[in-house]
Amino acid sequence: MLCAVGFSARSLVQSIRRANIDVVAIDHFCDQDLCALADDVFRIPSWCTSPCSAPTRTGNSPLLEVDRQMAAWVAKNENQPLPSVAAGGVENFPALVEVLQRHGPFLGPPPELMRDLRSVETWKILAAESGLRFPTTVASHEWDRIEGRLQAGRWLLKPENGAGGLGIQLLTGPAPSVTERRLPCDDRMGDQPAFLQEFIPGRPLGVVLIVHGPSQGGGKGTVPAATAVGAAPEGCGGLRSLATDSGDSSGSGPTDGEAVQAGSPYSTVLGVTESWAAADWPGPRPFIYRGSWGPIPLPRNAMDRLLRLGDLLYQRFGVLGMMGADVVLDPAGDMWLLELNPRWTAGMEVLSDTGCNPVPWHLAAWAPRLVGCDSLASRLRHVPPSPTSTPGGLAAKAVVYAPAQVHVDQNAAAGLAALPGDQVCDLPRPLSAGHPITFDAGHPLCTVKATIRTTEDLVGSRRGAAADRSAGNPQDGMVGLDGFRARILQRLRTTAAQVLQLLGTTV
Repeated sequence: MLCAVGFSARSLVQSIRRANIDVVAIDHFCDQDLCALADDVFRIPSWCTSPCSAPTRTGNSPLLEVDRQMAAWVAKNENQPLPSVAAGGVENFPALVEVLQRHGPFLGPPPELMRDLRSVETWKILAAESGLRFPTTVASHEWDRIEGRLQAGRWLLKPENGAGGLGIQLLTGPAPSVTERRLPCDDRMGDQPAFLQEFIPGRPLGVVLIVHGPSQGGGKGTVPAATAVGAAPEGCGGLRSLATDSGDSSGSGPTDGEAVQAGSPYSTVLGVTESWAAADWPGPRPFIYRGSWGPIPLPRNAMDRLLRLGDLLYQRFGVLGMMGADVVLDPAGDMWLLELNPRWTAGMEVLSDTGCNPVPWHLAAWAPRLVGCDSLASRLRHVPPSPTSTPGGLAAKAVVYAPAQVHVDQNAAAGLAALPGDQVCDLPRPLSAGHPITFDAGHPLCTVKATIRTTEDLVGSRRGAAADRSAGNPQDGMVGLDGFRARILQRLRTTAAQVLQLLGTTV
């Protein structure tokens, strides 16, 4: 059994289930589908501040309740240690990780290392040594040396303990003074220190790295760097698998200078996703996470730099398992590292939906350290690092944010649950018939998803592209990457419209 922990743990829990592993969850939302997927769920009501509070002997702080719940789960699991895996938000609360570690191995960096991996100084050094570019970034304690010299419109103000793009602001006026080193209180992130980072225009990408160390180098579970272009474990083919299935690779897969995956002796680039921009999908804030799609190919030299980053994470820090890297590919083709997230990221679900599930890879990297977890270790012997249950292809997801205040009662919740589960997830769950959930404008309602997996879908994308061209929309009708992107984005929009209509609202 595993314990999935995060502000929103549903996507991680679903991927653990796909690996046929029992799972319990700790999260904030306790959505309908999370409760159906997990064996048990514990909710942390106030994620922003309460997890930082140390447990007390006299009060029922959230951390004390988590401690008790973990102990109960361990007892139900034949008193075997309960390993935990982190999703978004956990990296900001070391006290929560310390509680989890009392009951079993935490399959991620310990709190001290987590802080290092989330520091501006670490990102800058790793970028330089891996050949990636790094934007000028100034921590809050360094603002005095650049005060008065920042150009408005070219700088982002980012929370030090942010997640999902919450709280990020583009400076459009004079830069904040030295005394304004904290972002104003956000309804979900709280008042917290911030850092400045140069704004880099380009394609926002999410890189999924698996850091496995030399024990798997060149062996099962890795993609050797010398393999054919676009080669990947079965079920992880992305654009290459679609091109191969159709018998026509013209403009639809990686070129000879590109790859969907790559591997080295210490790490594997499992896949790369592209995040939706504000022009693609509505959202309450300019830089909030809207969703993503992929896997997409990258130039081979970019893959080599990302592999170097993964190797450094192992060699310098001993990192193992899943690592998310936020990067930007600028118009000149340069790749910029923005930050690292040492845990399950939202974009990893996109890879999992194509059959390339990061969870078995993560567990394989940690397997030698699962001391005492006999039932899980036994299960892992039957879980291949590269699942083959689905044919690959492309997948996408998008967060549906409330365009206005929305009330979800039990009837509306049942209507959402009746929609196809592979298209709508993170379903809100009213507490009772007389107590609907109220979502203020800008809050996430649910997630919509779409896939392109078959030759029929591929042909449909090309027919749609031809129709777009004949209608005088050449940009939307580009065959290849842009054609797939437009097609899958339209599917998301159609499903989102169904959701909002069911809830009695529109964009």
